[in-house]
Amino acid sequence: MTALVLKADDIETWLQITVFIPFCVVVIVGAFYALAGERRRLMISVAVCLFLSIGYFIFKIARVCAPDIMNKPGDPYADSRPFFMITIVVCMLLVIATGFISVMCIRNFGSGLMEAIAYDKLRAKHRKLYATDKAPGDESAQLMQDQDLSARDRFALD
Repeated sequence: MTALVLKADDIETWLQITVFIPFCVVVIVGAFYALAGERRRLMISVAVCLFLSIGYFIFKIARVCAPDIMNKPGDPYADSRPFFMITIVVCMLLVIATGFISVMCIRNFGSGLMEAIAYDKLRAKHRKLYATDKAPGDESAQLMQDQDLSARDRFALD
């Protein structure tokens, strides 16, 4: 059984609970909102937050590997240091990769994502209204039988 032990008198614990966790949720929601709407300034601020969070990971590594507590009696990380370090390094690498991907997304803004989303919505509405996904012999699909539906899709991947 695993138990989470929090030090009630430690300021860092309360700082993580009240500031860092809600801030991370806001950054994730902001990243989704910025990417879906191609909002360049918001996406740049998300990328900056991602790259600044690397400083927090470096702080945690320095704190866990501090020479004044490492391998001394009362070391709070004596048994968990290897697992903690692996977790921190993996998280840091994922944040770095996410930051670089967000920069690539920023560079690709204005390349047709919004048009493709609008086209897909229009196409889905068209299919719903005119039942273009029905078989040609179906009586309920009489509205669009004369139309050429095999026209090349502008956003199709070949």
